Amino acid sequence: MAIVAGTRASDVLEVLAKIPQNKRNRVAEVTLDMAANMELIVKRAFPYTVRVTDRFHVQRLAIEALQEMRIKVSGLRTTYLIVG
Repeated sequence: MAIVAGTRASDVLEVLAKIPQNKRNRVAEVTLDMAANMELIVKRAFPYTVRVTDRFHVQRLAIEALQEMRIKVSGLRTTYLIVG
């Protein structure tokens, strides 16, 4: 395991390069956010690894997109359904 300050691909790759390639090749799966630099890091440092996008980030994007559509469609109106 490695903890690296920052997210610059070159900095992270430099640290990960200190881990022998044969050990990095044994990593089966990496969970990452949707940042392009993290995708690049994983592709280069862990070439045989399955990359999985963190569910939280996918859900957040979907919710933001739905909210944006809701606002456009409703003209900033909110409709409440009262049951009972």
